[in-house]
Amino acid sequence: MDAVRRSHENCGPDLDRLLDVTEFWPGSTTARRALAFSDPSAESVGESRLRVQMHEQGLPRPVLQASFEDGAGFIGRVDFYFPEMSTVVEFDGLTKYAAGSAEVLVSEKRREDRLRGLGLEVVRVTWSELKSPDRVAAHIRQAFTRAGRRAA
Repeated sequence: MDAVRRSHENCGPDLDRLLDVTEFWPGSTTARRALAFSDPSAESVGESRLRVQMHEQGLPRPVLQASFEDGAGFIGRVDFYFPEMSTVVEFDGLTKYAAGSAEVLVSEKRREDRLRGLGLEVVRVTWSELKSPDRVAAHIRQAFTRAGRRAA
């Protein structure tokens, strides 16, 4: 649903009509919930899956694709930002690292250091970790705790 809404920006009226026509069909309640939860800001299937898992694990709803800058300028956009918890969660599909370029890795490390310089916790999640939603949620909650201790 995220991908449909992202690739078809003005599909809202069409989706509403479709939901009206199929209101009493089997599965229509699930379709409505999926549409209500969907977000066109999600940039990949991995981000969408992670967002669903975080929701199912009872984590607060994050801001998607938040932008950050510091005194040196624009740092970048992050996949998920929990403002109340001063925590950023990044889904790493690993595609950008596939070429084995050390420059990409160093650039990403510097970006992460700059985010931490703003007082943010940074959690990274990979495809293989999506197999363990409890563990991912625990890592995110640990980051919330670290950020809370720092704030106190």
